[in-house]
Formats: sequence, structure tokens, C-alpha cells
Amino acid sequence: MMVAQSTFFAVAEENGQMIGLLRALSDRVSVTWIAEVVVQPAYQRRGVGAALIAVLLREFAHTAIYAEALAGTDPFFARFGITAKPGKLIACSRKPYPDVQPR
Repeated sequence: MMVAQSTFFAVAEENGQMIGLLRALSDRVSVTWIAEVVVQPAYQRRGVGAALIAVLLREFAHTAIYAEALAGTDPFFARFGITAKPGKLIACSRKPYPDVQPR
């Protein structure tokens, strides 16, 4: 369900097993938001995440791309031009309401 409701997703596989996943939301015109890039620990630092970002960029390079990166992952995103904007952008979040169902 989570992937089906995303605007875009890409999966990296090896021998039929998922080793990485990227999910994004976009209006396909001006803005794309990377919801997550996850790679199995055994496959990290082997280009899997970079390959997933490359697939996203082929589809959405014409849009502004945002990501709420975990501390320490900003150098990874910076390789693709997705950089922090000090003083301009503050990431905010809240927990989902468990009693509210999607429409």
C-alpha cells in the first residue's frame, strides 16, 4: 500500500531480493520530495542508493527536489545537488494520527 500511493518508486534487486528502495512524491511539474531512500546494510556504500537517485533524476530533474535527510547523510544527497539551505528551509514533521484513515 505504501508504495502504491507514492508518485514514484524505484527498487534495486539482486537475485530476486530487494536490496534498496526509493519513494518520492511529486506534482510532476515543479516539486519532488524524496520520502525515503533505504538500502540493506550489506549493500550500503556500493552504489545502490546512487543508482536509485539516478533513476529519480531521469524522471524528475526538471523539478526542485527536496529531501529530509537523516543527520550525517547530507554528503550523499549533496553529490546530486540536493543540499541544505541554511536560513531558508526548516524541516518540520509530526507523527501520523493513528485514528485517521486515508481517503
